[in-house]
Amino acid sequence: MFENKIANQSARKRTLGALIFGFPTFETLYPLLKRLNERGKLELKVVVSSRLCRIEPRIPKLLSEAQLPYRTLSKTGYKYYYWGCFRDMDALLDISDPAPQEPLERRLIDPQRPHGRRNRYLVNLNLPVIFFQHGVIQGGLNSSNPLNSGVKSEQTDFYSTSIFLMEYPAKSQQKYFSESALARIEVSGFIKKPCFPTKTLPSSITSKLSKYDVRLLICHSLRSSMFLEEQIRPFYSMIEQFANDNPQIGLIVRPHRGRRKRRYEAYERDLNKKCSNVHFMYLHHGPLKRMSITDALSITDMMISTPSTTILDAVYMEKPTAVCMNNHIIFEGLPQITDATSIKRFVIDAKYNQESAKQLISHYGNIDENIEQTCSKVEKIVTQISG
Repeated sequence: MFENKIANQSARKRTLGALIFGFPTFETLYPLLKRLNERGKLELKVVVSSRLCRIEPRIPKLLSEAQLPYRTLSKTGYKYYYWGCFRDMDALLDISDPAPQEPLERRLIDPQRPHGRRNRYLVNLNLPVIFFQHGVIQGGLNSSNPLNSGVKSEQTDFYSTSIFLMEYPAKSQQKYFSESALARIEVSGFIKKPCFPTKTLPSSITSKLSKYDVRLLICHSLRSSMFLEEQIRPFYSMIEQFANDNPQIGLIVRPHRGRRKRRYEAYERDLNKKCSNVHFMYLHHGPLKRMSITDALSITDMMISTPSTTILDAVYMEKPTAVCMNNHIIFEGLPQITDATSIKRFVIDAKYNQESAKQLISHYGNIDENIEQTCSKVEKIVTQISG
């Protein structure tokens, strides 16, 4: 009897969970969860925000089409009854670490409640967490990027059982990680795969965009602490000059994840009044609302962005890509945008310096191959968890 019980325990599939309460989590983990489900070696338990499903109805549709088992949970439920999400889980996939130590803590964990309570519960429960880096310059994790100035030099440790990074930290970066953390690092490469079907736009905006010779997407992360206030005005002045000089080119300006922020909102209102060929893509406002970055790239011909994972999204979608306000080594090979003239040069010659785009893909790997290899690693990690 006892031997049969042992055999049944060893034969059961381990359960891997994921809590999806934001677009970054969905975009990062969905391709991985979809493939893990197809491989069938693990049981999956996915909990999705009901609010997220209302905002983006393509999410529940995608989950259903992929035959991914999931249930929805309200914001209130997540706030007060999060403990029920973890029942029967052997491990959890997440894009944040429940209890990292300084110096990267504030940039690897969402300090807002109820996330803090949830993370403390996870640690007390001793539930294994598999951490995935979701931003190419997230928290200074990327081996090619210097840590932001002013960050403490103490080593960082992680709660997570395994730490999946897009690349292994270079020697210059390894001093920021504890020996224990370095031993738990796995390399995933780039695994963010376009997943949403193309969004249908209102005919009014489709008609406007079709009149332009070229549609240029301009993405920025000016909400970030990476940029000073005095850098914002020149950025919008550059766009205004280029737009006025090139009325036959349509520009779509997209703030980070479409969110409007007070620090640049006045500049965008002013730009909107002065330039009829400039359009804005906001999360909650206007005819281009609630569009993912892949939606944005699908309706444009090329892209300029401040340093961001958006650059990799565009490069992997084979869109000519340039970078502005760049201070990251990893993107130094791309066309560098510094003024209206450099924008014009980039637009005229779409193949300008695109060899660097191929180098980025070579560096971060083929997405399908990355996902397959990462699935094998995750399956091995979860099946070896004791208990």
